[in-house]
Amino acid sequence: MTDPYPQPQTAEVRMRMPLNYGTSSADLQSRWDYVIVFPNPPKQVIEVSDERDTIIKRLRAAGLRLRLFYSVGKELVFCKIRAPEELMRREAEFLKMHLQLDPAELRRASFNGIPEYGIAPFPIRDVKQTYRYSPFDYIFAPYFQARDLEHFYMKKGANDSLFASTDRIALIEHIITNHQTGAGCDIDRLVYEEIIVESYPLHEEDEKMALKESWIVWNTSPMNQPFDRICKYFGVKVSLYFLYLGHYTKWLLYPTLMGIVTGTLSYTIPRSDYQAVFAYISPFFGAFMTIWMTIYLENWKRLNSRETLRWGTAHFTETAQLRPQFYGERIPSPINGKSTRYFPPREKLKRVAYSWVVISFLILIVFVIVS
Repeated sequence: MTDPYPQPQTAEVRMRMPLNYGTSSADLQSRWDYVIVFPNPPKQVIEVSDERDTIIKRLRAAGLRLRLFYSVGKELVFCKIRAPEELMRREAEFLKMHLQLDPAELRRASFNGIPEYGIAPFPIRDVKQTYRYSPFDYIFAPYFQARDLEHFYMKKGANDSLFASTDRIALIEHIITNHQTGAGCDIDRLVYEEIIVESYPLHEEDEKMALKESWIVWNTSPMNQPFDRICKYFGVKVSLYFLYLGHYTKWLLYPTLMGIVTGTLSYTIPRSDYQAVFAYISPFFGAFMTIWMTIYLENWKRLNSRETLRWGTAHFTETAQLRPQFYGERIPSPINGKSTRYFPPREKLKRVAYSWVVISFLILIVFVIVS
């Protein structure tokens, strides 16, 4: 049986034959999640082609499936990427990715226990219906590849996949960049060094159209947007942005109405009574805005806490990555011992001072010209 994903030819061989990476017919019908765009330099430029070959080999060695093709003008090479379910599960376990647990399975385990793990029944009931959600709703836990625990995880993706669109893209990006178990490609650095042109996730057409039909509706109020679907398709950051936008728009209605009342009064009263009337209205309006601002902010805090609980990001932390433009001396990190870049504070201060001198000089020139 021939390998449907043969190794790419070297740059020297490609100078004599067309681009052919052996994509099977099954892959043409599969879902592709990510794209890396390579430049397609002239045949004489061997170095860029070698870099491209190396990246492709590393992506394939990491277990990713690829499909490569030229752009219309053959100035670019597109590399579509997808990951098998088993590879994503392995990466999710490596990352200890938090996935939502199935409430029905949790309830069943609560009343029956898990004998194989020595866990006795622990029935939990909200007898008085005190809370909006049951004790088993929106529980997230790290993923483990254990066959007897598999049924506890909620299936959010297509074809009974555990991973939603954003989860798939996050896992594929980590496989591409991870040096331990993945391809170890620093995408930002590769873009900065112009080895690749761009990288981006692909839309899933069915999910996109379903989201569009439920979202872009003329009579939808700001707080009735499909935030859960937005979160599932675009991620928590985008969903929180539109949640805040909807909350802000909704709450602006109250000062708008108060402003209309105040403006109407200003047109109905005689000009001679302006000072006397607005001596009372202005403090009242200021007090109203102060109270409105406090309630608006506290309501947002409550809404934000509730939605981050539902979306599993209540205790989320984000690790900052070094920009490719940042350079300095390579030293072991005093925190975890890993290699990191160090830039001397004194050198930084010198450069900042030099920048301010130049900026001040340019501002002075503007003042001289204007005056």
